[in-house]
Amino acid sequence: MFVLMGLILERSGVGRDLVSCMYLLMRRLPGGLAIAAALIGTIMAAATGIIGASITMLTVLTLPLLLSSGYRPRLATGTAAAPGTLGILIPLSIMLVIMAELLGQSVADLFFAALLPGLLLASMYIVYVLIFAMFSPKSAPAPKGTAISPSATGMIVMLGLFPRLS
Repeated sequence: MFVLMGLILERSGVGRDLVSCMYLLMRRLPGGLAIAAALIGTIMAAATGIIGASITMLTVLTLPLLLSSGYRPRLATGTAAAPGTLGILIPLSIMLVIMAELLGQSVADLFFAALLPGLLLASMYIVYVLIFAMFSPKSAPAPKGTAISPSATGMIVMLGLFPRLS
């Protein structure tokens, strides 16, 4: 079902809009598009909790955009694959629920214990992309022109990702 969800996001264009909106937030950073892809991968990993589904969705949504923007294939594929693997660690991971049952532990305790390492790994992926893009700007160029421009639908989806503070 999660793979189907990723394909629907890709085919409908909502996924591209989501990447475009996240890129708008990160465009001033070196490798901003890859950082946006890593952030989306972290969000998708937390939403699905399954590694295969997270990587498939992230690859379908971000890899073509990264490659068409001129990103080096090694950086693009790593950016598409690495954050998706966080699906096993960042809560609401299915694996943590299974492990809690097998270990006789509280699911909430395992979720709490896995949250910090998962977010730390996601941060390390983003820092790696940032440093790599700073030292090798040709490997992570800024997209040219209006190759990435979000639609109104993408802006609505982006607003839905972040809860209201008031």
